[in-house]
Formats: sequence, C-alpha cells, structure tokens
Amino acid sequence: LKPLAQDSLALKSWLAASEPAVTMASVQIPSSAPGQQQMAGSGHFIVVGAGPVGLAAALLLAKQGHKVVVYEGRPEIPTNIEDSYPIGINPRALHCLREVAPELEQQAMEEGRIIDSWQIFGGEKMVAEARSGTVYGTTRGGLNMLLYNYAVSKFKNVSILFNHKLKSVKFETKELIFDVYQNGSKHEVVVSVGHARVIAADGVHSGVRRALEAHGFVKSEVTPWHSEFRVLFAKKGASSEKLDPGVHYIFSGCYTAIVKIGGVESWTAVASCKDTASDEERRLLLSSEASAENVAALRVYMEKTAGRISPIIDDDELKRFFARRTYRGAVVKVNTLQHQEWILLLGDAAHSVLPPTGEGVNSGLEDCTVLSSVMQESLASPFAAYERRRLGDLHGLHQIATYLNDGLAASGPEAGSRLMVMIMQSLLKQCGVISNTSEDHFFGPQATERRAYGKIAESWNKQLACLLPFSRCCCYSCHFGCCCCLCCPAKKVFQFSEELKPPDGRMQSE
Repeated sequence: LKPLAQDSLALKSWLAASEPAVTMASVQIPSSAPGQQQMAGSGHFIVVGAGPVGLAAALLLAKQGHKVVVYEGRPEIPTNIEDSYPIGINPRALHCLREVAPELEQQAMEEGRIIDSWQIFGGEKMVAEARSGTVYGTTRGGLNMLLYNYAVSKFKNVSILFNHKLKSVKFETKELIFDVYQNGSKHEVVVSVGHARVIAADGVHSGVRRALEAHGFVKSEVTPWHSEFRVLFAKKGASSEKLDPGVHYIFSGCYTAIVKIGGVESWTAVASCKDTASDEERRLLLSSEASAENVAALRVYMEKTAGRISPIIDDDELKRFFARRTYRGAVVKVNTLQHQEWILLLGDAAHSVLPPTGEGVNSGLEDCTVLSSVMQESLASPFAAYERRRLGDLHGLHQIATYLNDGLAASGPEAGSRLMVMIMQSLLKQCGVISNTSEDHFFGPQATERRAYGKIAESWNKQLACLLPFSRCCCYSCHFGCCCCLCCPAKKVFQFSEELKPPDGRMQSE
C-alpha cells in the first residue's frame, strides 16, 4: 500500500478490486496532485495518524465493512532503534488486538515477553516490588509495525497514505488541508470530508485538537510532564547476571527493561531528567554534545543510578545518547471527545497520560474497542454515544496521571509524603484493610478484569483522602522539627536549658 501515496492509478485498481460493504455517496481517488481535492463518502472513515491507536481504529472499522483512509505525516512507520523504547501492553490492549483478530493478539504476545514484576530500587537496595504476570513487555515501534503489517496483508479496504501532514481544518466546509511531501518538494492537498467521519489519533500534540480548540469547540488542559526522557541501549544480546529478563527495573532516574530490536533481545535504559534535578544533572542529560567530559560524566551517572546495566553499555553508545532526541510529553484532558458527529478524538489526542501509569497505549487501544462496540450498535449518533460511555472514565484516569505528574515535581516533605502513601498502601493491603491499589488494576493480576478507569479512580481517591493528609502531617512535622534543630545552634539550646534551671539545680516542672 505504500505506493498509493504516490500512484493514484494503483489506488483506482484497489477501489475497483474492493467490493464496497456500504453505500458510498461519493468517493474521489486520493491523489498527491498539488491542490487537488479529494472527496470522501458516507460510510467512509478518515483517520489522522498511523500510530498504534490510529491503525487499531482503522482495522476495527474495516473489519465492520467500512472503507478507511489513514493519513500519516511521517514517510513510513519508524523502525529505528531510537523509537524502540519499552512499553507494556496489558489486557486492555490485548483485548483490542483480539477484537481485530485472535492471531494478532497471539503474535503480540509471542513477540513480547511477559513481565513478572516491576522492582523499585533505592541505590542497590530493592525497596518495593509490584508483581504482574499480566503485562507483556514490547516496544511502541514494534507494536506499531505489527498493526501496520496486518493492515497491509489482510485488509483491502484500508489505505495508508504517508507524507501527509495535517496543516489545518476548515470547519465551515468540512475540509482537511494536508501538506504533502514528495520528491523533495511540498504541496497542499485538500480533503473534502463530506458525509465521512474523522478519527483524530494524531498524538499528544494533536493538530486536530488544536484546531477544535482554536474555534472554541473543545476546551483542553495540557500539562507538560515534569520530566524529559532519553534512551540508551546495551550491546545487542548482552546480558548480566544481575538483570532478570522477566523484571522491569525502576532505578533512581532510570527505567531499565529488555526489548526486542531486529528480533534480538537487548537491554535498554530510559534516563529521566526531572525538572527538580540539579543544574549539573540537567546540563548533562539534556546536552547534545558528546564531548569526552560529557561521556565520562554520563558513565559515572549510569554507574550511580543504574549500576546493573551500566557495564553492558559501551562508550560508543554513551556518545550516541547525546545525538538522540529527548522526549517530553504532556498530560491531556478535554471537556468533549467529539464535534458534531464528524470528528472524534482518540488516544493521546484526547487523554495523554504519564508513563508511570502504564496506561498510555493501553487506554488508547481500549478507546478503539469501545468505538468498535458503539459502531456495531448502529446508533444514529455513535460519536456522542462513545463520549457518554468513555469521557467519565478518561477523566478518572486523568486524575491519577495528574497526581503522578505532580509527584515528579515534588521534593522534600511532599516527596516523602507521597512515598509514605505508597508504603502505607502496601502495608494495608498485606493486612487486608484495602483490597487493591490502582497499580494492581494497571499492572497486577487484577488487570485482567479491565475495570473501568472511573471505578479505579473512585477507590484511589478514597484511599488518598485518608492516607495523604496523614502522611503530610507526619512528614511536614518531621521536616519542621528538623529545620528548628538545624536553625538553632546547639549552644543556644544548652543555654536555654540552663536558664530553665532554678538556683538549686532542679529543672522546673514547667
């Protein structure tokens, strides 16, 4: 399907060979010709964005007989090593893949690796462990390519057009304007939506969402993550007896997991640079200069924060680290998911979260499952029905993501309070006082229930309402007491004690 972006004749053949399952009011052949208008018809879907969520939505709609055209700004699905950062697909994502085809779910599980647990370390000491057994470790790029290959090989009613970057949306005439990059030049293509429906799955910095917001159709809250990320990769096939392939490690400032790159399992380290980090640490982790000084400093940093993986990362890889992009996403919340039954926001475009929730791609793929279910019900207003069914749950997930994002910026007693909440949750769970935490439903055995995010957030809020004020009382009191001691020289304390003594040497009871 790749030549379709450049060859309208090939697409004509595709349309002729594909018997339409729905009545098409009017369909013009998608073309890359400058300024040429493309017309979509009733029963037709346009998907903006060929990431995992966009492709999953396209596949589920195509399975129901709809014709789908996917517009993607990139020249291809990226497979380079820099885009192979680790993710975990939980039962929500697996359910979506199974809805497309059981063999697709099976392939995703075979290409991934089951995660036994997440281990959290303070230095070289493990301070906590979250058991899993329900989540498969893979990469975003690997999942994206899996969906793309399935679309190309199995669905004739899905067309994927690369090098089409959304420029603007004309709401009055229902048109999408794309910049098309071809043979080193750029030209504009206008897509007349007509009676078709548009799925916006164009990510956290969604152009469709920004256009909706600019016209007052959507109100959004976009809060940048309080941390930036950059990846490092160990030598392919390298291993260490200190690293268990079934475990994902959370070190201080570094996430370590094993991923498959080109069919070979390799360890990767995702370095996190928090906004609260020291100036020296931020200069190092965000630098683009692979100087000998920076490479040496990065080696020291890795040995200090992630000593278990540092020995299998060579100096050449440390140099490549500084050439890679850093990534800072955002936590996104919108007040509505759709506009007048012709535009629907899916995935990160509607509800981007934070990596520690583990629900980024999983919540997006669950969006696709919910949409597919709504479309099967043949409702007159499917997008509005989708919003009624989904918006409350996504706002619940946003609450948890916002709390975790604020935690990245916390320091001192506030950071201690949040850590204390986690410890108390674990203890109360062991004592049977609470049954589950939000992490159990995201990562643990309870993830198989695929419980609604709204219900998870409801329980989480109740736990937090009790534990966080108590933790803050303890941590801030201790902090205040320590500050008093540090601010009062010991000599002054002893002098004050002497002043309280009566002439006979006995302390006054007061």
